[in-house]
Amino acid sequence: MEEIRIMEKPDYVSWDEIHDVLWAAHKENRDAGMHMKYPGLPGDQLEGLLGDKGHCFVALEGRKVVATASYRVITCKRWYNKTKKKVVSLLLDGILPEYGGKGIYSKLYHFREEHLKSCGFNLIDMDTAEKNVNIQKVFIKNGFRLVDFEVYKSPHYSVVMAKWLNGCPYSKWECWWRFHWRKLRTKAIWKPGQIRRF
Repeated sequence: MEEIRIMEKPDYVSWDEIHDVLWAAHKENRDAGMHMKYPGLPGDQLEGLLGDKGHCFVALEGRKVVATASYRVITCKRWYNKTKKKVVSLLLDGILPEYGGKGIYSKLYHFREEHLKSCGFNLIDMDTAEKNVNIQKVFIKNGFRLVDFEVYKSPHYSVVMAKWLNGCPYSKWECWWRFHWRKLRTKAIWKPGQIRRF
């Protein structure tokens, strides 16, 4: 195995290559019934998703993309964004299965986070399927907290996680309470796929 290099996506890496990595990385999720919408998007739509308010980072072995991680800057009016400043939303993360367990994704994650700190961002969030427990464990280990619960048009519920790069302004108890209250309320009103119960 060649040395793995972490960097912002160079021009010679196509968005179709990013799609291929995401598609392969999320196969296990698809097999478990968790159909994430972004890994299925073609390359041109992935590029459009980030637009000029986002960045894509890659782990390369030679010129081969083995992992990817992106972010985009969004407006967030959720309870955990007390300042109402722009928030960085993490997305398009994935690693080729045969490269997992070697610390590559961890290096890529930290590279992206250092970039965000250098840009002056404080609050970052991400969401994933409720049943995607493995990725939740990874992000909790990296300082994220469960903060919200959502139902989209996808066939599953989603958890929202957040991390404050300059320290969380809320207690663990408040985050826990708000997350569980939102989960209870959401499941009482909505079925997966944004179908109202009544």
